[in-house]
Amino acid sequence: RLAELEARPATVAEPLRAAPLPPPSGFTADGLAVRWPGAVTDAVRGVDLDLRPGTRLALTGPSGSGKSTVVAA
Repeated sequence: RLAELEARPATVAEPLRAAPLPPPSGFTADGLAVRWPGAVTDAVRGVDLDLRPGTRLALTGPSGSGKSTVVAA
């Protein structure tokens, strides 16, 4: 059955003209704060980020320091 499926021609047609890619953009956050629903205090507060295209960022810290919260924001 797998060989039969692999032998079938593709049913998706290639576009006649591909859409152009958008220009690269960065990401900026000034004073980012996150408070989860039902919480009394912010989980993360006062985070400033300025990420330019092509840069890499490593969020490091102990467990519970807010790394995943910053990414989820």
